[in-house]
Amino acid sequence: MRFRSLLAASLLLAPLAACAPESSVATTEADDTEESAVSGDTVFVVTRQDMRKCAFPMCGGVFVKAVNKSKTKCLDGTKQEECYVSAIDVDALGLSENQAADVRAAATSGQVLLSGEIAKVTPEGFPNGYGALKAFKAFQAATDSEVTGSYYTLQSSGITCIKAPCPSVEAAKLNSTSIKPVTDVDFSALGLSDEQASAYLTTVFETGLVVSGKIVSKTTSLGKHKVFQVSQVFPTVEAASQQLCLGDDECGAGNHCDMSVCLSNCPEGMVCPAVCYGACAAGEPAPAGGSCAQSCGGPSPDESCYCDDLCAQYGDCCADYAAVCN
Repeated sequence: MRFRSLLAASLLLAPLAACAPESSVATTEADDTEESAVSGDTVFVVTRQDMRKCAFPMCGGVFVKAVNKSKTKCLDGTKQEECYVSAIDVDALGLSENQAADVRAAATSGQVLLSGEIAKVTPEGFPNGYGALKAFKAFQAATDSEVTGSYYTLQSSGITCIKAPCPSVEAAKLNSTSIKPVTDVDFSALGLSDEQASAYLTTVFETGLVVSGKIVSKTTSLGKHKVFQVSQVFPTVEAASQQLCLGDDECGAGNHCDMSVCLSNCPEGMVCPAVCYGACAAGEPAPAGGSCAQSCGGPSPDESCYCDDLCAQYGDCCADYAAVCN
């Protein structure tokens, strides 16, 4: 397939010394031990929803575990097969409300890996607090393929050679210090097009790619290959870019221009005309509870929203504030 050729070509064109092939051993990678250290944030996956019948937040959350580990450290300091958390907090990801809801739903079904920590939250009436999974990064499954093997980040090893096989990729096991050399990456189990596979391979070398799978040793006439067989890819969840607008017609069918907050398209450090933009949002605009017509500088006639300089700060501007008062 062409994406295999891309990896081989990248090795053959590099100007460094050749890598000597290793002896042939037809084995698969063994998991590293539980003593391996966890560096940085822990990467979790949701194992199941909590179906116990008691009041939230004591029940009704989800159970999570650290990937690649048989035990996970819970909020109370004990190590369990899984830990109960009352909520999944993705605020640090900077997602829109709709995107955050989609990520939480996908995480609950086990389709998202969450890098973060189990933190204590104290809902009203529960001074002793409960655990919440606070995510700093999220990685969402890109296909419907079944996850098999362990979880890794595939990234450039910084090694290039004049001929294959060459360990130009390294597989860093999540929640571990284990890093293993890889000579080939096999995406064939995912049913991707050549273009998709090539794009993922480019991501491996440029920024790294979170995947599941295993390393298998194969021997050809060229020598021993350590092939990473990918069972699933987990691209990083990115906040959707905000599209500024001055009217609904700029946002496309099924969207509207939310003018409740005055936004600027001025690059940082530049001086630009004072023009208030809205942001494209999904769905139809909410029914107007008030208007700034003849009300600039104060509340709307029904006092359901405001038309003054502070409304953007407090988030209570009337829908037509930017258009009418600026």
